[in-house]
Amino acid sequence: MAEWSERAEGVEAYRLTQETSSDCSLDKPLGPVMLRTTLSMGGRVPTIRELVAAIRHRDGVEAAIVLGRDGLLIDGQAVPNLDAEGLAAHVPSIVTAADEFGAASQRGQLLTGVFEYPQGLVVASVLSSEAILLVLVQPQANVGQLLFELRRNREHMAALV
Repeated sequence: MAEWSERAEGVEAYRLTQETSSDCSLDKPLGPVMLRTTLSMGGRVPTIRELVAAIRHRDGVEAAIVLGRDGLLIDGQAVPNLDAEGLAAHVPSIVTAADEFGAASQRGQLLTGVFEYPQGLVVASVLSSEAILLVLVQPQANVGQLLFELRRNREHMAALV
């Protein structure tokens, strides 16, 4: 419990909503899925499962997966035709290659990668040295807002893992 308290310390309260793709936000104070950290007040600590569910319920999101740097699934939700564990297994080699490229180009380690395919986009966001968030979205999804929110809330999400 002390380790969780240390990890969650300094995390601001924020909420996840699921109205429409343009209204859905990781930090707007609306909607039924709410994440907040109020450890000092004895309040409810958010779970990684709630984070995954909130992202997965955004319009156009087909999968939201949190995995370890070893490729093992921590938590994930996906549409029925996608295998979350199988997808998670492919990510570490991609992140490792991106980190190597970042070193060679003097850009540092990967924070977020966006991959565009004919059937949609894949967003890989490195939350910490131990965890990665993978989000698969349909081509029409509001990926700009998603990227902004992932970047803005990276530390908050990392504290949940």
